[in-house]
Amino acid sequence: MKRVGLVLSAIDPRRTGGAETYCRKLAATLPRVDPQTHYLAFVGRGCAAVAGDGMEVIELPIDPACRYRRILWEQTTLPKVLRRAGLDLVHFPYNTIPFRWRGPGVVTIHDAQRFVSPAGMSGVELAYRAWIEARIARSSLSVVSPSHSDETLLARHLGLKAERICVVYHGMDEKFLDAGARVIQRRPEVIWFGRPYLRKNVALLVRVWAELPEHVLVRLRLIGVSGEDARALVKMAGKWGVSQRVSIEPACAHEQLPALIAGAMAVCYPSRYESFGLPVLEALAAGTPVLCSDISTFRELFGQVSWLGPLDDPKPWAQFIAHLHDSPEQIERRGQTGRAYAATFTWERCARQTAELYRNLLAAGHLA
Repeated sequence: MKRVGLVLSAIDPRRTGGAETYCRKLAATLPRVDPQTHYLAFVGRGCAAVAGDGMEVIELPIDPACRYRRILWEQTTLPKVLRRAGLDLVHFPYNTIPFRWRGPGVVTIHDAQRFVSPAGMSGVELAYRAWIEARIARSSLSVVSPSHSDETLLARHLGLKAERICVVYHGMDEKFLDAGARVIQRRPEVIWFGRPYLRKNVALLVRVWAELPEHVLVRLRLIGVSGEDARALVKMAGKWGVSQRVSIEPACAHEQLPALIAGAMAVCYPSRYESFGLPVLEALAAGTPVLCSDISTFRELFGQVSWLGPLDDPKPWAQFIAHLHDSPEQIERRGQTGRAYAATFTWERCARQTAELYRNLLAAGHLA
């Protein structure tokens, strides 16, 4: 039986971002869809819960919350731990590898933000990502990308050959499908949720609400915004005269999201760049119409079931929201279409395609 290790040392159970969700769902599903492989999960101290049932858990002496200490440990000590485990293949599913790693492996690069939206990253993060990605490019590790749009960017900027990159789409949590099935009446509100990074372009939505016709009594809820970001958006809402119609809220518990999204009139996602867009998929799964920006990733993944709008012009967004408000039958029709489409994106499919990649690499016998 082949031994495959998943390095989950960066996964903090308290974080719920897209990359963390991918790692947890992959770990939970791989042993079930591929019982012929012996899986080992390398997790941080006290984080055994991130591993899936059927995985052998190797607890590492590091705290995922202590980021810089963790990175130092991964770069200096982790390779020795992995070599001692006698693995046939190692998957690094969280953007990074130990610089000195020379063994067989796969690495998931979750985004190409460094190349298309560097202004949203710190100098330290940019330098670290450049260092790691240069090592990945020089290695013969296989690379998993979440979309063909990102595959193109990685091939162009890192010089990766097409045969080294495997595109594996994310899945959605079935809790969103379940929530969509239970909706009885929708609330007159439109939701954005996430972390308000610069590339998310959240400020555009405040301008959209300033363009809405007076009869469109719909509230905008920006969920996941706090601190300086919240203060800036509150000030902007005041400037545009929409303070009474825009609610800026801190993050809610992840388990509350499905019902929250399913009961809304629509979800807006005006990002300037996304490598996949898991929140868009979750909203579609909940049966809620989605308005998102006209960028290559959204065209690839959601163009046939979402309305696509310009990055910097709020008027078309306002016009379409007014159209949904005035045509409630459109909300339900679009919601049903999106829900059926999203149901095809399962974490089981993601895990099966990943396990198939492992098998192909192991069979090829040229992994180092």
